[in-house]
Amino acid sequence: MKKTLLSIFAGLLLISQASFAQVPNGDFESTNYDGTIQGWGNVYLMSVVIDTGGVVYQDSIVFDGPFYAKTTDAHSGSYAMEMRNAMNYTSGMGMAGSVSADTDSVYSAWGSLELIELTQQPTSLDFFYKYTSVNGDSGLAQLHLYNLMGDEIGNAISVILPSANYAYMSVPVTLLTADPVAYYSLNFSTKVSYADYPTLPALGSSLIIDDVTLGGINGIKSPAFENQISLFPNPAHDQISIRTDVNQEMQYRIFNQLNLVYTYGVILGGVGTVSIGDLPSGVYTMELSGAGKKGYKKFVVVR
Repeated sequence: MKKTLLSIFAGLLLISQASFAQVPNGDFESTNYDGTIQGWGNVYLMSVVIDTGGVVYQDSIVFDGPFYAKTTDAHSGSYAMEMRNAMNYTSGMGMAGSVSADTDSVYSAWGSLELIELTQQPTSLDFFYKYTSVNGDSGLAQLHLYNLMGDEIGNAISVILPSANYAYMSVPVTLLTADPVAYYSLNFSTKVSYADYPTLPALGSSLIIDDVTLGGINGIKSPAFENQISLFPNPAHDQISIRTDVNQEMQYRIFNQLNLVYTYGVILGGVGTVSIGDLPSGVYTMELSGAGKKGYKKFVVVR
């Protein structure tokens, strides 16, 4: 007779009592005494079988690296976060690397259920990444916003596509209700499949993330400010000009329909011109922020 036990390395769901204007340890530079990265982690279930003679049998799992760990292949600073898949040959299933943000130095929640207190409404989830895909794997970034009752009021979710070099991604927040934000959860994974017949995570896929921030914390999206932004000509061909009533330095970013940032920079005195000669035809979004304001305008490129 065999007894099957489940090894669960999980703790209680904790809700932070501290407010953070940004993602805690989003640059991954703070580490614990054992060298692991503070404020990030995950838990995994693995089967353990003990027979009547007391012999222990565990799942046969092959790793090409930890599910998540620090790496020196950083976009900035000394460290970044790397996630890798594993293969459970006992169950015949791939296991995706995954990591979630926390406000404690030791991760203690299950999956992406760690809630972090937040007092300002973010407008985007921003980060730099590298992604090595095996057998068509795609990564996933997901930010979820909650009200005081724990109901989801918004999210920023995006598939992560392969990139050998560091790429910048800005995922706009989609609001589901008008409730004020109280908490958020943030998770990254090496694998997601939206196919009718989902594929399993492949051994060898790797996702590295760095410099994770929440956009708009210091400049909340304002419809009134958006009405002050002009983009011309629209449709555009080789360049596009920006004009706003705010006579201060403003930061701009242009991202495509996959939420990948094409270029970024600053304009002075409320006016500026951006070269877009190498952009393919399509619809793009201009983000303009500064002086405590943020706004978005769409424009079209024609070839």
